[in-house]
Amino acid sequence: MINIIDFDNRIFLVEDGKALLSVKKDNIVSFDDCINVIGSSFMEGDLSIEGIIVSDNIVEICENAFYNCTNLKFVVLGKKLNRIGQCAFTNNTALRYVIFNGAKEEYVKILQGEPFEKIGIIHCTNGIVRTVNAK
Repeated sequence: MINIIDFDNRIFLVEDGKALLSVKKDNIVSFDDCINVIGSSFMEGDLSIEGIIVSDNIVEICENAFYNCTNLKFVVLGKKLNRIGQCAFTNNTALRYVIFNGAKEEYVKILQGEPFEKIGIIHCTNGIVRTVNAK
């Protein structure tokens, strides 16, 4: 399981004691508790984003919400999410880690098409899900 550590103005992704990734907090997008839906093409093409942390209040991420954010390296998805739209995270060539704060069975139910491109594994609380892109 991948853990998220907040330290010294950075976010670290750590798995079994091994540091996988480090991103400055200034380059991470997180959402206020009053937001429930991330709209279509919300931050499409934003090159400043390196990480996204979707709070547990978000229930839907619409189509193309983060399409073509080519510097995006990781996404953490909240456990109340019940829909991820088509191409929500596609064409993000630097994206390496997707973490879902829920079970594998819950993740499979929320997909609309294939929202991630070139990501083969989604890390869930009870294991991993291999996507159609898995090698």
